Amino acid sequence: MIEDHFDPMNVCRRCNQPTPQCHCGLTRRCPACSGRGFNCWDDICRGRGRCMHGDSCSFCRGEGYVRPEEVLVIPDQTAFAIRQYLREHPELRKDEYADDVEDPLGQLCYPAAEAYYHATGREHEIYCLSWSDVDDDLDGTHWYLREADGEQRWVDLSLPLMPPVELPPFSEGTHRGFITGDEPSQRAQQVLEAVEGGDQA
Repeated sequence: MIEDHFDPMNVCRRCNQPTPQCHCGLTRRCPACSGRGFNCWDDICRGRGRCMHGDSCSFCRGEGYVRPEEVLVIPDQTAFAIRQYLREHPELRKDEYADDVEDPLGQLCYPAAEAYYHATGREHEIYCLSWSDVDDDLDGTHWYLREADGEQRWVDLSLPLMPPVELPPFSEGTHRGFITGDEPSQRAQQVLEAVEGGDQA
């Protein structure tokens, strides 16, 4: 699927569907407040079912229920621009991953993750999954990010969005740093210059 305009689109981890096709809705009681919508332990508040101190639950934002976890794929304009640029520049793939595929984005997980990491102020955690840890017959690695705060959702800009989406086993990856440390690699720098300069071609 080739995007031609920005539209936030993530993937529901319950049904593996991109958010426009997901119909899971508000289906899970908030684990932080047990569905009350507030965290206050005052007996009067608990008896009334509402908090007179204004202590709404920050996890569910006072709703009492939470939506299924999402994997962030196109959370913002920056992610959209990075995906578009990488699709238009398949030569950024390493030789060992340069297969003749219709959409090269899946083979560009490293520069996608690295460029987004630097473009968003290095606020995410970096993860690398070795495919051989999942299946002895597989090789190579997969790079992605995770939110450091809040819901701590996985961030994977290289995922295809044709439903249902086959999600990698994110939790089996290792929290680590990029090969070039806190400095962008040449590939990431090329992406950043194009995206931040507004040049998509």
